[in-house]
Amino acid sequence: MPIFPIGIGIDLSDTYVHVAKVSYFGRIIEVQEREIPSGWVVDEKVVESEKLKFFLQKNCFSQEQILRSRVAILIPESRMFRCSLRLPKDKKKPLRSAVVDLAQREIPFPLSSADVLMNFSQQKNEMFADVEAVEGEVIKNLVAAVPQEHNHLKVVEPRSRALLDMANMRGLLPSGFVGFVDANERWVTITIFNKGQVVYSRAIRQPISFDQNQKKVPSVFVDFLNDLLDEIVLYYQEDHKMIDRFILSGLFFTDQRFRGPFKTSHGEVRIEFIDDLFSLKEKKIPHLFFGMAAIGAAFSATRFTTFSRPCNFFRL
Repeated sequence: MPIFPIGIGIDLSDTYVHVAKVSYFGRIIEVQEREIPSGWVVDEKVVESEKLKFFLQKNCFSQEQILRSRVAILIPESRMFRCSLRLPKDKKKPLRSAVVDLAQREIPFPLSSADVLMNFSQQKNEMFADVEAVEGEVIKNLVAAVPQEHNHLKVVEPRSRALLDMANMRGLLPSGFVGFVDANERWVTITIFNKGQVVYSRAIRQPISFDQNQKKVPSVFVDFLNDLLDEIVLYYQEDHKMIDRFILSGLFFTDQRFRGPFKTSHGEVRIEFIDDLFSLKEKKIPHLFFGMAAIGAAFSATRFTTFSRPCNFFRL
């Protein structure tokens, strides 16, 4: 492994794979977009790991690149389940066991066969746990899709975390509540962070089917998103919490032609677009607009001990 490895970020959906390569110091080297055959990824779950691995080896990076790189692959938010728990004061039971028992009431699959991460915090005399869980098979198939001859895979993290890492690398360091809205051809994910911790996340199926080749934003989608953001802002205001901004990424949000129908603010909450974090020169990089999460994953890979420890599902 070189002293300054490049980062490779891989972001999969049912239809496309986006692969980003960045230098150790944050320069974007390349962003690729490849259409993948139908049936290899179904409902954002990898089904054909070996075929995907061969596809990536053949089309997305060379053996030489993988030898001098660190690799990150992203977990779709639709496959993530989260809950926040107030822990009981039970000294007779191990803490992790107590958390698993409580979380199982909120998560719809057996945690005994899942990959589970926990983050603990204390407020006054009470202990809280934030739990993130992914079905074990989802992680297993993602890892199996990455060429592993030299164990350069370092990070398996949620897609929303990669977007936050990228924003942080670009100088956006939110001190309070900030929301990320991320859309692909099938899902819209809204994630609210507070000081780097997930406090709300929801993946919602698109109200209609569309892809990035459409020339106009469907009005159904515009109304759906505007109403959804208004609802979230109102919910937080009623709880006396203020979201500082929403950052939009993905379909229709990173093309200037399509921004008109979307609100520029929701009450006092302003709207920003994630590609505004990039220079004019960088915006000319092919596929940059749709590779934002992959870029964030590549950043995470180069600095994986700094960025991804709390949310890295990869285990050597």
